Amino acid sequence: MHTAFAAPTALLNQIERHKWWLDQRHDGVRLYAENSSWNELRVEKADLRAALLSRSSFLEADFAGAQFNLADLRLCDFRRAILTGADFMGAKLENTVFMNAFLNEAIFADTVFDSTDFAYAQMRSATLQAARGRRSVFSQADLRLASAQQSHWAECNFSGANLKEANFLRAQISYCRFYGVSAERLNLANAKLQRADFTRSELYGLRATGAEILHSVFCGAQLAQAQFRDANLEGSDFSSAFLEGARFTGTQLRGVDFRAANLRGCREIHPDQLALAQTDNRTVLPNGTSGPYVRRSGAERPILR
Repeated sequence: MHTAFAAPTALLNQIERHKWWLDQRHDGVRLYAENSSWNELRVEKADLRAALLSRSSFLEADFAGAQFNLADLRLCDFRRAILTGADFMGAKLENTVFMNAFLNEAIFADTVFDSTDFAYAQMRSATLQAARGRRSVFSQADLRLASAQQSHWAECNFSGANLKEANFLRAQISYCRFYGVSAERLNLANAKLQRADFTRSELYGLRATGAEILHSVFCGAQLAQAQFRDANLEGSDFSSAFLEGARFTGTQLRGVDFRAANLRGCREIHPDQLALAQTDNRTVLPNGTSGPYVRRSGAERPILR
């Protein structure tokens, strides 16, 4: 990790006067610092709420614990910055860059991301509740234990990200790419997904109870012990996926592609459910036999060991 330098006194005075402005003091002055450089500076727990900072550069700066609530951060560059525990709630983030930034436990609740780049960022235990992301990049980011309940994502790229135990309860996700993510025990309960791509992803123990996952792709994904109770998987592609031990109580499987998928030990699949899905002679059925599935064959019943 790099070493940042203490901010000059003049800059600290500007930040102090900004805080006075936030406190509605007569001698306070709102911080207007567009196109400014904060590169490699260290400011402890800076209060930059509602500051005007668009097009500014924070390369390798240390703003751990800073408050950026409602700040204008459009077109800002935070590459490799230390932002652990920083609060960005309600900030304007458009074409903002956080590549390789340290954002563990950072707060982005109720924040809108538009074409924002978080590639390779460290975002463990970050708060993304009710956030709205559009055309933003989280590829290779570390989002373990992130909280993203009731968030909205459209055309975002999470490929290669670590989403282990991340919580996307009731999230809405459309046209997003999750290729090759590592996401053990990812929570998608009651979420709504449309045309999401989880090809070759590690999704052991996925929790998708009550989820609506339409026309999405899980080709070659590892989904052992996944929970799909009362989910709607209509039109989704699970070809070559590994689903051993997954549960499908009340799951809608119309048009689901299970060709070459491993369904060995899958539980609670009703014959009428499985008959609506596509299987072939490469499919391993719940009882361990090869497909295709034939109604009333009993192959939907797993062999209990």
